[in-house]
Amino acid sequence: MQKNIYSIILATGEGKRYKNGIKLLHTIGDKFMLQMVIDLVKSCNFDKNYIVVNPL
Repeated sequence: MQKNIYSIILATGEGKRYKNGIKLLHTIGDKFMLQMVIDLVKSCNFDKNYIVVNPL
């Protein structure tokens, strides 16, 4: 019996220490911080990926 493995990215912080005020939109180099995490999770080949965000 095969079990499914899921990833959950918790991206709900307010980002008070970041210039733009939204942590998800903070850039590192030429990529958004969230995009870097998404790319890493995709490379792990989970069955499903979920992102939890705080509605603005």
